[in-house]
Amino acid sequence: MHGVQQRIDKSVFAGVPRNSLTFNQIKAIFNGEIVTINVDNRFFKSFNNLSITIKNIKLTIKNTNDKIKINNEYLPVVINNGFYNSFEALFNKFKKLINKTIKKYFK
Repeated sequence: MHGVQQRIDKSVFAGVPRNSLTFNQIKAIFNGEIVTINVDNRFFKSFNNLSITIKNIKLTIKNTNDKIKINNEYLPVVINNGFYNSFEALFNKFKKLINKTIKKYFK
């Protein structure tokens, strides 16, 4: 007897509750669309009055490509005065690579 295969949707995104996105929502995000979901029971803490509040929020999710990937390693985002500086991050990555190579060959 042949059974009907059932697709199981699983999702893991930073800041989004685990398995809360459908396959179609993930496809939409991948295709550049912005997806909004409702998240119940999000905890917020305040150090001003030492309290914790629980709120229901709307969360907007979109795909961004601001990370730089070199040799299968993501470079961290560097922010100077509120602006992203990709040249500085790239320069620091190459500087580390050059120093590592020099130490390797000139022991």
